[in-house]
Amino acid sequence: LLYKLVTWNVNGVNSPSKRYKILSQLSKMQCDVSFLQETLLVPAEVLKVGRVYSSSFSSKRNGVCILISKKTPFVELETESDEEGRFVIVRGLLRGVEVVLVSIYAPVQNPIPFYVKLGTILSKYKGKNIIAGGNWNGVLDSSLDKSSAPTTSDLNISRGLKELCREMGLIDSWRAVHGTKKDYTFFSKVHSSYSRLDTFLTSHLVALGTTEVNIHNRTLSDHAPVSMEFLPEPRLFKHIMWRFNNSLLKDKAFVASLKTEIASFFQLNEDSIDSVQLLWDAFKATLRGWLISHTSYRKKQYQKQWKELEKVVNDLEQLHKASPKDAMIAGELNKAHLDLQEFITRTKKKYFEAGDKAGRLLAHRLKVLENVNMVSEIRDINSNIIKNPMEITQEFQSFCKELYTESIDNFLNKSSLPILTEEGKSLLQNKISEQEVKQAIKDLSSGKAPGCD
Repeated sequence: LLYKLVTWNVNGVNSPSKRYKILSQLSKMQCDVSFLQETLLVPAEVLKVGRVYSSSFSSKRNGVCILISKKTPFVELETESDEEGRFVIVRGLLRGVEVVLVSIYAPVQNPIPFYVKLGTILSKYKGKNIIAGGNWNGVLDSSLDKSSAPTTSDLNISRGLKELCREMGLIDSWRAVHGTKKDYTFFSKVHSSYSRLDTFLTSHLVALGTTEVNIHNRTLSDHAPVSMEFLPEPRLFKHIMWRFNNSLLKDKAFVASLKTEIASFFQLNEDSIDSVQLLWDAFKATLRGWLISHTSYRKKQYQKQWKELEKVVNDLEQLHKASPKDAMIAGELNKAHLDLQEFITRTKKKYFEAGDKAGRLLAHRLKVLENVNMVSEIRDINSNIIKNPMEITQEFQSFCKELYTESIDNFLNKSSLPILTEEGKSLLQNKISEQEVKQAIKDLSSGKAPGCD
């Protein structure tokens, strides 16, 4: 099971609209754990962001945090943060595997003393699965990670960052995957140059499981987000249940096409099968196939349009990286960014219209937020806490096996069940009148349909 991590210098999340856009972008990237820098939140505002481990400064400066998706099975063991909002360290279990997550925002001016301080703090985690993501305000290789000629200060910062990696046994995940390729995460308007300041530094064990590292387009901040996918152990998979997408019913062309397909199905098969139940089961399976096929087509078209817009932004960014002072390219790049933002906003139209109004959409969203899909820990029969996924599975298996092999009489004797009175028995034995059936139908909730039973 792959986990996707994103590090991003967001340059402030105090604005509710920007906070929403950033969280929407992380959701679109299907991010499990995000490392954010320059959140600029004071401690009182941290809780507005959600499930988060953070380090904030007393004023609206600096600030880092680690956001963990509620779908991600993570158990916190230990948290450590910096008073100046420069780093936060969270040690915990990610699907039963111990990891050390670190979000970093190094000082702009002379970050070398900060590297030394960080190395001292991280030394107690040597040998563990360390994932340190953030804005290091320095590069490991001045010739590959900067578009302009390095200064003496740049070379000194590179040496300091390399020394931190050497002492802690950390690897630049992006460079390990992409070799000598050049790409950047930050554009300095003052110096008209690009730098790769944002990256993941990981331990060797994490690097072995890393499958992909990408630098994305700069959209909501002057820094580009960097994503990393890695594979911890053990490998456990979750079965996903298919559900009908109600929004398809608003597509009149699709509804008309579906009616034609349904009529054609029954015309071809109704007289060829004797069993009504078999015909109905076959129809449901066929209908599900039609719906999945159409939904898949719509999703591919949507993703194609999104990728085309992102490709335009990416191509223009590459041109701008090659010619940072070209005003025409800069103007086209700004327009491409606006087009992409308009497309993203348009896809969220349904949520903007519904807002916080009481209704099914809000109820569904609240239900999704309340549900935690995976069990991170349980207590066994001896009240011992179990966190290992395989042991949790075995404990559930043993519990259910014992539960369903127990004598039913012993179970019922322990239970206090209500007893039906003679009057109640008499009412149940009476015939159901037509009036009662009509009244029962009227009392049914609207928008509901009976199940298989």
